[in-house]
Amino acid sequence: MINITYKLQRVHTIPVKDAFTDVIGKVEWEILFSDGVSTSSAMIETLLDTSDLIEADFRAFSVMNKTEILALAKAQVGLDELLASITKPHEEQVTRLSLSAGMESKDVAAIID
Repeated sequence: MINITYKLQRVHTIPVKDAFTDVIGKVEWEILFSDGVSTSSAMIETLLDTSDLIEADFRAFSVMNKTEILALAKAQVGLDELLASITKPHEEQVTRLSLSAGMESKDVAAIID
């Protein structure tokens, strides 16, 4: 079974946007696919829509936690659709990596022609 986890890597902010400060503009995050032995990852860069900020909904970077920031990025990209498009190749990669775990690489130059 493949487990999927998310890791926040970096956040880019806009110092001042209209009447708001410390506005999150871009989130760099990682989706990790793992079977407990091997892992495949996808780096995602999400530009957040800052064109129509509403004071009642706005939260500055300085008051948000990692889970909240990841939730913004996931909502912006449409997580279900994103996962539908990238999960299968990453599951296949994890399977390949797990099947080859423990194998040793040999130097083919030592083989007689």
